[in-house]
Amino acid sequence: MHKKFLILLAPSLLVLLFSSFSFAQGQKTSDEASTSKLIKAVEVAGNKAISTSTIMTKIKTRVGQPYYPQAARDDIKRLYETGFFSDISLDVQEEADGLKVVFKVEERPVIEEIRIEDNKVVRRATIIKNMKSKVGQYLNLSLIKEDIAMIKKEYEKRGVPEVKVGEEIQADPKTNKAILIMKVTESHRIKIRKVYIDNNLCYSDRRILGLIKTRAVSLINPGYFKEDQLNDDNERIKGFYLSNGYLDIKVDYRLDYDAKGDLHLRLILDEGKQYTVGSITIIGNDKFTEAEIRFSLKACLVNGVFTYDALKEDVANIQGFYFGRGYIFVQVKESASLDAETGKVAITYALVENDVAYVDRIEVRGNLKTKDKVIRRELRIKPGEKFDGDKLKRSKERLYNLGFFEEVNYD
Repeated sequence: MHKKFLILLAPSLLVLLFSSFSFAQGQKTSDEASTSKLIKAVEVAGNKAISTSTIMTKIKTRVGQPYYPQAARDDIKRLYETGFFSDISLDVQEEADGLKVVFKVEERPVIEEIRIEDNKVVRRATIIKNMKSKVGQYLNLSLIKEDIAMIKKEYEKRGVPEVKVGEEIQADPKTNKAILIMKVTESHRIKIRKVYIDNNLCYSDRRILGLIKTRAVSLINPGYFKEDQLNDDNERIKGFYLSNGYLDIKVDYRLDYDAKGDLHLRLILDEGKQYTVGSITIIGNDKFTEAEIRFSLKACLVNGVFTYDALKEDVANIQGFYFGRGYIFVQVKESASLDAETGKVAITYALVENDVAYVDRIEVRGNLKTKDKVIRRELRIKPGEKFDGDKLKRSKERLYNLGFFEEVNYD
């Protein structure tokens, strides 16, 4: 009762407080209105590309209303939020019978052209594609800073970490259009002198190096450092270890530079232990014995290496077992419990077998020249029969053997 009482009481207090606040605010507004002068004119100055009518739709200061400084400041804020203007100021002029309010704006120039100068390592098309500044948009200094950071990142990926990028804006005040020039100063590309593999206990350096595309400099390889390629290589190493049961694999790298500025790359591995299947449990089976279902398992077997891909493969194998016996609506939910100390995995397959399916009707589609009856006489499965996956497969094979069709599919 105590909690309910508080819940019911709180809204009443809020209404009371809000009403009091609104009353006080109403009194303040009324007092300001009695002392503020009326607005006799509202004008916009300095606009070129943006029409006055467009600007007027963004402001709430109106002729015939009392002038409030806070309302005018809110109007300036709304105009800045449009992104059209680089500077906005307010000029309030005394008139004989009131005030004239003038919004003075300075429009951002529109980008007419983007030039990339002195770039060799990274193509112009790549830079333009990834830039946030675009031709036809208003010039935005914050976006230009992001574009500079992006260009530097692209160079770092290609082994040029010391690149310098500057911008130049050539604006025409008459047309309010601008040319944005990104000036690139490239440094020498970093070459990888040696690739080291650390902490690999289970597989040799040669085996790991065979997985990756990053190479040290040689007669047939320039050996340039590329960060994006190195990240891909790390994923290849992880994928290799995961496919061999090392589920805790971690891959990191360290960059060491010599006196010449060349790179020695170290790939640092934390292999963890290899997980194997400790036990397999099947629950929910009623139509078939556990031995029959286990016979369909091919990928994840007790004492064998455990991988999640193999687990998914055996889920499909169980579904295929039921599918071939008419239970096409069977549901198989797998779970794997890993024991980090022993490296054993306990697998559980939970089945919902559902009812056997029967063939209601068979539709033939896509045959433009061959008659339905020619196709139907090759089918080993008939309407009214229990669904049989093996018969369906044989039916498909027989249709292929006719030689009439390029492709035969069933749904």
